[in-house]
Amino acid sequence: MTYQEVLEQARTCMGKCHACPVCNGLACKNAIPGPGAKGLGTGAIRNYQKWQELCVNMDTICENGDVDTSYDFFGHKLAIPVMAGPVGAVTLHYSDKHDDLSYNNVLVEGCANAGIIAFTGDGTNPAVMEATAEALRANGGCGVPTVKPWNLETVRQKMDLVKAADPCAIAMDIDAAGLPFLKGLNPPAGSKTVDQLKEIAAMAGKPFILKGIMTVRGAQKAVEAGAAAIVVSNHGGRVLSGAAATADVLPEIADAVGGRVKILVDGGIRSGTDIFRALALGADAVFLREGRLPERPLEPLLSELVRGGMMFRSEGGKLFCSGKLAPGEYTLPGNISSQYISALLFALPRLAGDSALTITGARESEGYIAMTENALAQSGVRLFKTDSGYDIPGGQTYALPAAVKVEGDYSSAAFFLCMGALSRCGITVSGLCADSAQGDRAVLDILRAMGACVEEAAAGITVRRGTLHGAVIDAAPVPDLIPALCALAAAAEGETRVVNAARLRLKESDRLATTAAMLASLGAPVEELPEGLIVHGGGLRGGAVSAQRDHRIAMAAAVAACACTETVTVEGWECTNKSYPRFGEDFNALKREETP
Repeated sequence: MTYQEVLEQARTCMGKCHACPVCNGLACKNAIPGPGAKGLGTGAIRNYQKWQELCVNMDTICENGDVDTSYDFFGHKLAIPVMAGPVGAVTLHYSDKHDDLSYNNVLVEGCANAGIIAFTGDGTNPAVMEATAEALRANGGCGVPTVKPWNLETVRQKMDLVKAADPCAIAMDIDAAGLPFLKGLNPPAGSKTVDQLKEIAAMAGKPFILKGIMTVRGAQKAVEAGAAAIVVSNHGGRVLSGAAATADVLPEIADAVGGRVKILVDGGIRSGTDIFRALALGADAVFLREGRLPERPLEPLLSELVRGGMMFRSEGGKLFCSGKLAPGEYTLPGNISSQYISALLFALPRLAGDSALTITGARESEGYIAMTENALAQSGVRLFKTDSGYDIPGGQTYALPAAVKVEGDYSSAAFFLCMGALSRCGITVSGLCADSAQGDRAVLDILRAMGACVEEAAAGITVRRGTLHGAVIDAAPVPDLIPALCALAAAAEGETRVVNAARLRLKESDRLATTAAMLASLGAPVEELPEGLIVHGGGLRGGAVSAQRDHRIAMAAAVAACACTETVTVEGWECTNKSYPRFGEDFNALKREETP
């Protein structure tokens, strides 16, 4: 069906709007747009006009070839970077052909079939969200339920309802706080504080998206609240007369928070050229960066570096740094990434003056911080540990010894050690340091706890099959081990519970979701929890696995293959190059064990 055919058919079944050539409120001002419209609807009109004012140009001196328009949206690969916006009050504003319940059913299925994704609407009728959950469940979670800013208890109920459908993300249209009818409810809905949004983001248990961001400060608060993505939106211009156009504010918002969250945009977009304009202005629907790094919570580190005299800007998917770090007092949370702590420990000794680093809260991956301390000590750099962190003298230089032996990597070795636990003959890995400070050395204790036979000798560490059984695995100190250990757990007897694993959602993939998907595709019953997994052992069948651009998932699939009764195919195997380029060769070099 062509676009013109769509319009002609639409005219026969629409309500107040008849799909006339004059769109976006120009022909119907003061009559539309929608519930809670303010004044003459100038915000809606301006949205459309601003996209038309932006000029585009051509570059015809370039390589001729097909353009890849696909886009990875939290584990869902979209054919094009386009999503359907959430629509509510369908009967009131459009026609009686559909109500909110039937419209969401049609929307989710239609978008899934078209290779894109739908944001679904919400309403005062609880049945709307119930129908949404069913539509999402029927279409493999291909959609984003969008909850209005109700009171926290109502939000919690709706979140619990849709989470069971396993959507790829959950959104809140915070801009709906400007709708008068919401404020008149009991209890009233409306604006939310950063702390309240943090609580809601935790409730979601999925990537959390905030729709309705129109200022740099609003975008920064969304990042602070834990949003994984924002939608630059003024609610179609319906909730505030004279609102700025989304095209006007998009560039500065993209400059401020681009690279820390995904940036989507709506409002007045009517053509492919408009989409091109939006992407060119910084909308993060175009996939310009590799992997999940831009989605990780860089803010704690960046804010400290800015406070210390550095400047950052994001442009074209790249992060540009300038300025010079000054000695002084720095503070970092200990529960996000040990890499941020290591980075400052490496940098601060080189500054002209003395510095202090305070670490707040619990420290995860502490073994890697200990490795940093050891490396600095080897290089002649002095640190003084305090109750809260470190005192670091400035003016120091690095003086590496003539020869340095780099110890073997337990994170990479863990995959082969887990394979050994599935073998009668076992697998021996050499080059690992017996007294290593690496946190992932804990794989040996975890394997013992699961019933594997572990032998440590001068020649190397050997792991072989024992009576494998489930266990409780604390992921906090060993997040990179979880995919491999879960593959082993699927081949063991009984239930394995992975706890304290929320950080895994911020890795190269949402590693709780992708580990669960990997095991499920190979025939293992697995339950995904907000901060962990439950793996029901008993055996693996085989099948096809998508690595989701995550090297740990690809290598964990190789572990699982050792226990599968059928062939395992891994799509995206090349991602193993990130940490272990020779993994495939070393895996193929293993001697196949004959079945007794």
